[in-house]
Amino acid sequence: DIRSAAQMIFEQALPVLPKFTSPRAWAYALVGIHAYLRRFGGDSKVRRIREELAEKLFALYRENGQPDWPWVEDKVTYANGVIPQALILSGRWLFREEMLQAGLTCLDWLMNIQTDPAGHFVPIGNNGWFPQGGEKARFDQQPIEAQTMMDACYEAFLVTGDPHCIHQAQRCLEWFWGRNDLNVPLYDYKTGGCCDGLSPDGPNRNQGAESTLVCFLSILKSNQFRSLQISSETTGNFDPEVLAQVG
Repeated sequence: DIRSAAQMIFEQALPVLPKFTSPRAWAYALVGIHAYLRRFGGDSKVRRIREELAEKLFALYRENGQPDWPWVEDKVTYANGVIPQALILSGRWLFREEMLQAGLTCLDWLMNIQTDPAGHFVPIGNNGWFPQGGEKARFDQQPIEAQTMMDACYEAFLVTGDPHCIHQAQRCLEWFWGRNDLNVPLYDYKTGGCCDGLSPDGPNRNQGAESTLVCFLSILKSNQFRSLQISSETTGNFDPEVLAQVG
């Protein structure tokens, strides 16, 4: 039932996708298109739209990216991980090595600028974002940042096989459990919800749908990592006791 509903929404959205101008809209569309083509790989219309959107996103990267700022815009804002995820997916399946490498470069840079010297994940805050040449906003940190970075790390691992991708994803997951700037959990074991963000004075106690869903998606992604046939040393990074509690 869920698959049928998703396909209906996908088909209704498809005609307007080429008209979008937001790079995140292109990226999210590409992620959805790749999921669709895994099941219906012969759909030539969808394949053409995938190539068109991928080229638009890659062109934006080439236009704006610089060695010290490998990004599609002059500001790092929200849901940032979906940009490298879409570039990695598109580069992989369109056999565009340059596009693939752009996605990997993007992801590595994003993780570097969002990692505290102490080692924990620090997503760009929405109280000012991170303008090029400016200061990174430390707060308010949003759950969607951790989730999109995990998705991007997963795609990067499928391409590179680099265990570092798994370590990066683990740090993002731990952000929900309390390995963050304030050492407080965002996930609420009593309610099953996730706080809406991390502010200087603590978690935003509202537990909205987006925050809770991206937390659950992050847990699912960690299980996907575990299901890959990789070494026991690497799979052990995702604590099975934590996953059992939230599962």
